[in-house]
Amino acid sequence: MAETRVFNCVAFNSRSVVKKLLDLYFEVIVEGNSPDLIAICETWLSGDIPDSFFSLCKGYSVFRQDRLIGKGGGVALLVKTSVVCHSVSVPSDEFFESVCVLVKSGITNFLFCSVYRPPAKNNACLSSFTKLLNFLESYNLPIVIVGDLNLPNASWSSMTSSDSFTAELLRDLLSHGFTQYVNEPTREQNLLDVVLCSERGLVQDTCVKAPVGNSDHCSVSFKLPLAGSFCSERK
Repeated sequence: MAETRVFNCVAFNSRSVVKKLLDLYFEVIVEGNSPDLIAICETWLSGDIPDSFFSLCKGYSVFRQDRLIGKGGGVALLVKTSVVCHSVSVPSDEFFESVCVLVKSGITNFLFCSVYRPPAKNNACLSSFTKLLNFLESYNLPIVIVGDLNLPNASWSSMTSSDSFTAELLRDLLSHGFTQYVNEPTREQNLLDVVLCSERGLVQDTCVKAPVGNSDHCSVSFKLPLAGSFCSERK
């Protein structure tokens, strides 16, 4: 019989992980019992900051996509070395910043992505998102997308909105089979930070928690129970 492994996950908008490395280490990793997958958006990292910046977070591999133009933005994934995975080169531009790994869990592999959408609303943004979803769907695997989509006008329970831009983006998510699992505000009264999954029921125990450090966004934890056989360390 296949073994079941539960992947413990945390996602948060850091608004500069450079200023919150100690918070990441103590609040998320130490106090959070070393989550398997950590998704960070608005890292504000740049090319002159090496991956060794995260050396305090021992036992994790770093995958990141810094902002291509200008300052701010950026996304990253910290993946426990006991999780077998590899990087997937996903479409990422100034409209939708994204980084992704393919997690190999034996019977049920899946894609895990951290995304950030800056607040601008235009057709180019919608096109970028559709391109990303189509690319991910081509793998024919369950897809988990976490991050800040900056959609304060979204009614996630019904996947509708009175705002035409938001409504179009939600229709795109629905057409690709996604369900959204966060049910509480994550920044003031707005639900901005989401957990989306293309396979209903895969995401469990979603919980909105305190911000990491002095971030103005709450963090989100959740679990992904999957069946399969597992290696102890990445080779």
